[in-house]
Amino acid sequence: MGVYGNSIWDDLKYQLRHGDTTIQLIFANLGVFLLVHIIGVIGFFIGGLPNWTVFTDAVLEWLVLPTALMPLLSKPWAIITHMFTHVGLFHILINMLWLYWFGQILSSFIGHKKILPVYFFGGFGGALFMLLLLNVIPALNQYTGTALGASAGVMAVVLAAATLTPTFSVRLILFGNVQLKYIALVAIVFDFISIPMGNTGGHIAHLGGALMGYLYIKQTQAGNDWSIPFYKVWDGIAKIIKSIVEAFSFKKKPKVAYKNTGSIKTPPPPKQKQAEDNQKKIDAILDKISSSGYDSLSKEEKEFLFRSSHDS
Repeated sequence: MGVYGNSIWDDLKYQLRHGDTTIQLIFANLGVFLLVHIIGVIGFFIGGLPNWTVFTDAVLEWLVLPTALMPLLSKPWAIITHMFTHVGLFHILINMLWLYWFGQILSSFIGHKKILPVYFFGGFGGALFMLLLLNVIPALNQYTGTALGASAGVMAVVLAAATLTPTFSVRLILFGNVQLKYIALVAIVFDFISIPMGNTGGHIAHLGGALMGYLYIKQTQAGNDWSIPFYKVWDGIAKIIKSIVEAFSFKKKPKVAYKNTGSIKTPPPPKQKQAEDNQKKIDAILDKISSSGYDSLSKEEKEFLFRSSHDS
């Protein structure tokens, strides 16, 4: 029996439609992962042990990001699909754990709807940073190939959380309480020193994603909310997709009869004053966190920030 419905499927549909953005991103990554491997299993039954990977490779060819410019021009959608594509179980497990932990921390401060633009800016920024370095620096030209995985987007979420609230502590096994700024620092240093040791493009992409997460929070603190133009583009794409679906739908639209009542009732004005006051209070709290850390907040400020993040 599900919590929100009568089955696990009902629970999944509820989370996809109304759940936390971090959870929805995890579902999207898991969905692509399962799709790739289900096709691989089908290929195993059809082609047998020596040939089953042909089916998986054919699907991955459409999803992964070419790091050479000419192949990328033939499938530009890969700039998006690659950041949801994983093959190895350990790869997706680590990425999703980091996304969940740091996504929950970040959303508690800025609201869960801001996680999506941070993730996408990290994925885009990491990919562009990688493409630039691999194709411009002669010593790195030999490392072109393909890229996949959510790591750049996840690193953006990690750095965004660490930049916004650097002194916020999490408990780690064997280490005890560790502040986010130190976790982020270790992750960045590890990726930097690992560049010549293998997965060169991947480590460069991680650093690009981390940079985007840092810039996102710094711009937000400066009054430039990058999520606003992001959601304008996102809503525009959603409208185009909706119009295409409706164009191919053969369902008859119900006729609506309108009755003239002689007067038009206008809806009450929105509570703009309350929203503006709440936003000013949130900005002041975020400034306080940035300068003095999360622990400097009063109990009332923490409760207000928690309530606001879940209303976002």
